[in-house]
Amino acid sequence: MLRFPFRTMCAALLAATACSPLAPAQAAPALLPRPAAVEAGQGAFALTGPVTIVAPAGDEAARFAATWLSHALHDATGGRFAVGAAGTAGRTIVLERAAVPGLPAEGYVLTVAPAGIRITASDEAGLFYGAVTLAQMPGAQMPGAQMPGTQTPGAGGAIAAVRIRDWPRLSWRGAMLDSARHFQTPDAIRALLDAMAALKLNTLHWHLTDDQGWRLEIRRYPRLTAVGGWRRSPVSGPRGDGAPYGGFYSQAEVRAIVAYAAARHITIVPEIEMPGHARAAIAAYPELGVTGRDPGVATDYGVLPWLYNVDDHTMQFVRDVLDEVMELFPSTFIHLGGDEAIKDQWRASPAVQARLHALGLRGEEQLESWFIEQGGRYLAAHGRRMIGWDEILRGGLPPSASVMSWHGVDGALAAARAGHDAVVAPEHLVYLDFLQGGPADRLSGGRYQPEAIAGITGFDPAPASLAPEVSRHIIGVEAPIWTEYLTDGHAVQQAAFPRLDAVAEAGWTPQALRAPADFTARLAVEVLRQKAAGLPVSDAPFAVALTARPAPAASGGAAAIVTMTTQSGYGAIRYTTDGSLPTASSVLYTHPVHVGLQAPVTAATFLPDRRMLAAPTTIRAADAIWTRQSDALTACPGGEYSVRIPRTPDAASNTASSRFFSIDPNTACWAWRAAPSGATQVAVTVVPMAWSFMQPGEKAAIRRYPVSEPDGVVIVRGAGCTGPDLARLPLPPMTAGGPAVTARGSLPADGGTPRDLCVITASRHPGAPYAAVADITLSGTPQGALSGAAGR
Repeated sequence: MLRFPFRTMCAALLAATACSPLAPAQAAPALLPRPAAVEAGQGAFALTGPVTIVAPAGDEAARFAATWLSHALHDATGGRFAVGAAGTAGRTIVLERAAVPGLPAEGYVLTVAPAGIRITASDEAGLFYGAVTLAQMPGAQMPGAQMPGTQTPGAGGAIAAVRIRDWPRLSWRGAMLDSARHFQTPDAIRALLDAMAALKLNTLHWHLTDDQGWRLEIRRYPRLTAVGGWRRSPVSGPRGDGAPYGGFYSQAEVRAIVAYAAARHITIVPEIEMPGHARAAIAAYPELGVTGRDPGVATDYGVLPWLYNVDDHTMQFVRDVLDEVMELFPSTFIHLGGDEAIKDQWRASPAVQARLHALGLRGEEQLESWFIEQGGRYLAAHGRRMIGWDEILRGGLPPSASVMSWHGVDGALAAARAGHDAVVAPEHLVYLDFLQGGPADRLSGGRYQPEAIAGITGFDPAPASLAPEVSRHIIGVEAPIWTEYLTDGHAVQQAAFPRLDAVAEAGWTPQALRAPADFTARLAVEVLRQKAAGLPVSDAPFAVALTARPAPAASGGAAAIVTMTTQSGYGAIRYTTDGSLPTASSVLYTHPVHVGLQAPVTAATFLPDRRMLAAPTTIRAADAIWTRQSDALTACPGGEYSVRIPRTPDAASNTASSRFFSIDPNTACWAWRAAPSGATQVAVTVVPMAWSFMQPGEKAAIRRYPVSEPDGVVIVRGAGCTGPDLARLPLPPMTAGGPAVTARGSLPADGGTPRDLCVITASRHPGAPYAAVADITLSGTPQGALSGAAGR
C-alpha cells in the first residue's frame, strides 16, 4: 500500500464490552494491555527465597508457559524460579487448566495472595497470557501510587495481592511485517515475536512477496527466490554501489519461525500478493506476466503496473504456490493481497480482454475479483480462508473473502454488513512506517493527528452503535510495518514500539476502560520494561524537545530562553546547564529557562520513582537558535511530513554512518516556523538521495516549482511558501547518491520580527534526484539580548 502523504499514528480501537469494575486507580498495577477486571487484595506475595512454578504433568503448553515465566521473573527480579510438578512443597506459582464459567477464549484468572499465586485458564493461550501478566507485575505499580511490597525490576521484593479476571476484546490482535521491501533475519523476526507475545498480540501477518522481492522458498519454482529474491541497480546495496540486495527464507527456516510463534500463541498469516505487486515473480518467470517480458526485480517503490496474467498457466502457478504455502503455514487465514493493481496492462492485452469477455465479466475490476476468488476457492477447498486488502470490494466481494481495511474503516464496515469478517488496519492511524511524531510535527498543520500516543483513545471501529450482526464480524485490529525505509530488524522494532503497545491495548482492553492519561502512565512503565529487555524502543513519546529563542534585551544578561516539552506531556522534566547529565535530583523544569548562548542545556524526563524515561537531550542556545536539522523542521503549508528515508537504500539503521532525513514525499519543501529575526545570511545543506522512491507517474504528481537556473536551486520564501523569493541559492549538478552540497546566500532584512521560512529544493531537469534538506543555518545580527553576538 502507498503510505503517502500520511503521517503518524498511535490509534485507539474497538468497542466497549461488559466487564467487572476495575479496582481503584491508586491500587491498579501498571499493566499493559489493561486487564478487564482487577480487584486489589490484602498483603503481598514475597519473591525472595525459593519459589517454584508448577505446571500440570504432561501439559507441554503449560510447561512452556511456566518456563517462559521463570525466565521473565528472573530477568525482572534477579531471583531464581524453578519449574516443578504438582505436589511441590513450599511457596508456589501454580498454573492450572480448568473451566472458568463465563470466561471467553484466551481469558485467564490470576490470583496473587500472600501464601501463593495461581493462574487458571481453560485454554493454552489463556494460561500463557496469565503468565505474561504476572511477569509484568514486579515493579508494575502505577507511577506515584502507593502499593506496599512492590518493587522496581531487578530489586527482588514482592507482588501485591490482587485478583485479575481478564480476556481479550478481539480475536485478531496483530502486526504486519513487510519482509519483501527489506529482508529481516530470522533472529530479528523472533525478537519481534517475543515483544508481541509480551503484549498479548496473537497474529503476525507476514508480507512475503512484492515487486521488490520474493522471500519464500517454493520448491516447485526455484527461480522465485534465486532470481526474484534479489535486486540490483546502480543505487542498490548498503553503499549504493550496485551490489545485489536481498535474501529469502528457506522452508526449514519458515517452519522454525512458525513453531517459535505458535509456542507463544502467535499465528503467522502469510501474504502472497496477487494479481498486482507481482514484478519479482514475473522477473523470475516472465510468462506469468501479461507482456511476457522480464521487467527485472523492482529497485524503487510505489505502485507498479506489472500484473499477473489471467491464463490457465498462471492460475496453475497460483495453486502450486498455495499448496506449498499451506504446507508451511497452518493458519486458518491466508492473505492474497489484492491491492493497488493498476489495470493498464490488462486493458492493453487482447488475450486478457478475450478472457474477460469469455468469463462474462463487465470490466477489469470484476476480473480482479474473479482472480482473487480463484485463490479463495482453492483455499476453501483445503479448509482455509482467504483474506485480502479492501480493494477486493471494488469488483464485488468474492464469497470466500474476508477483508483487511486499510483505506480507513469503511471497507471493514462494508464487509461486515455483508456478513464477511474484517480486520481494521487504517493507514492514517496504524501504519507504523510513518513518523512517530514529535514536537515539531505539531506545527505542520496536517489533517492527521501528529502525536503517536496522545490520540490513542480517539478511534473506535466497532462502536456500540453498530448492530450486533455487524459488530461480530469486526474480528480484529492490525498495525502494518511497511519497510520501504526500514532497512533492517532494528529499524522495524524502533518504528513499531511503543506504538505497537497502543495497538495491543486497542485489541485487548474493553473500550470503557481506555483513557489517555491512564494509558500513558502505564506505557511509561512498559517502555522501561521493554528497554530492559533490549528492545530498541523509540523515545518519541517521552523525549524532551529543547527549543531556544533570543531573550529580550531586558533579561538581566541572559542571552537566550530555552523551552522544554515532550510529545506525551507525561513525566517530570529535569535539566542541567553545566554539561552534566540530569538526574532525578536535578532542577525541575516549570517554566522557560534563561541561559547564556554557549551554556549546554541537557534535559530528561523522569517517573515519580526517579527512573529516567528517555535518553537525555542536549542543546547549546546558539546552535538551537540559528540551526535546524531536518528532523526539527516541519512540513510546508498544505503538506505532510510522513516518512524518514535513509541516505542509501539498504544501509543498516543502527550504524553511525546511516543517516535518515524527514521528508514530505509529495513535495521538496521544508518549513522553519518563527525563524529568529536579525538573520542576514542563510546556508542550506542538501543531500541528493541515493534512490528513487517513486514511480514516474507519482513523481509527476509532486508539486513542482518553476526554475530558470541551469541546474538545481534552493528557493527561500516567507510565510505560506508563496513569493516573493527571499533568496535563490544555485546548486551545482547533483547525481543520485552523490555528496551533500551547501548553498549559501543573503537574506533581506526582516524588520526585527521573527518570520516563517520555507526552503524549497528544485531543478529544471525532470530526472534530477530528490534533494533532501539536511540542515538550515542562519547568521547575522540577532535582535534582543543576542544583539552583537554573531550567529553561526
